[in-house]
Amino acid sequence: MAEVSIQSIIEQVEQLPLKEQFEVTARLQKRTLELARQMKGRFLGPSPYRDDYEADHQWLRENHRRYTNQWVALKDGCLLAHGREAKEVFAAAEAQGVERPLFFFVEDTEVPTLPDF
Repeated sequence: MAEVSIQSIIEQVEQLPLKEQFEVTARLQKRTLELARQMKGRFLGPSPYRDDYEADHQWLRENHRRYTNQWVALKDGCLLAHGREAKEVFAAAEAQGVERPLFFFVEDTEVPTLPDF
């Protein structure tokens, strides 16, 4: 089997008619939401393309108690959106045009721990 890379997949998708590109995007968004539900209480981000998420982690350490049982979307230590439904938080962050925000579900009042990258 040939080696598959994200770049080769993107290039293949870009070759599709526009309608099919939208279908691929819709399916990936649906899959993202499914994964978010499975990862409730776990870290979802940041994108591997972001080099620094320390400001986001600091924000979580300082503010997590206010957002218990909610999803938060952060970028560079700023709250973009929050709410109980991941889909709504993702949409609100996307509507702001922010690239690669961090999404996190604040499960309880303990200080969240982000994985090392």
